[in-house]
Amino acid sequence: PSSTEIKSGFVLERHLEEFLERNWESTDLGKHYDLIERQYATEVGPIDLLAVKKDRKEFMVIELKKGRTSDLAVGQIQRYMGWVRKHKAESNQTVIGKIIGLQEDIKLRYAISENENVEFLRYEINFRLFNNSS
Repeated sequence: PSSTEIKSGFVLERHLEEFLERNWESTDLGKHYDLIERQYATEVGPIDLLAVKKDRKEFMVIELKKGRTSDLAVGQIQRYMGWVRKHKAESNQTVIGKIIGLQEDIKLRYAISENENVEFLRYEINFRLFNNSS
């Protein structure tokens, strides 16, 4: 069958959040973490996605980078990680951060290089149409 493949990013961050929330269990993150909530409310701003490791030893804060500068994304995730450490994590639990975006840039790479608990994950979308009539 013939197919057309289109690679693109999410137009709005909200769509990426919705996709991750709906498909959490089928993502690599969902294999090791349980999703707590999307847009988790805190007094320092809403966390895009908050998850906890299945063994309950680690919280994961996810910040979606779409449309933000690298410095702002790194500042936000560190602020949310600090809030989770103070208000949700127990002394035996760690807090890590994942910034998810379409592409990493050099500023982001340098900014997160100083915090071993923050990592960048790149996403890719594949959309295919198949003609089954042949």
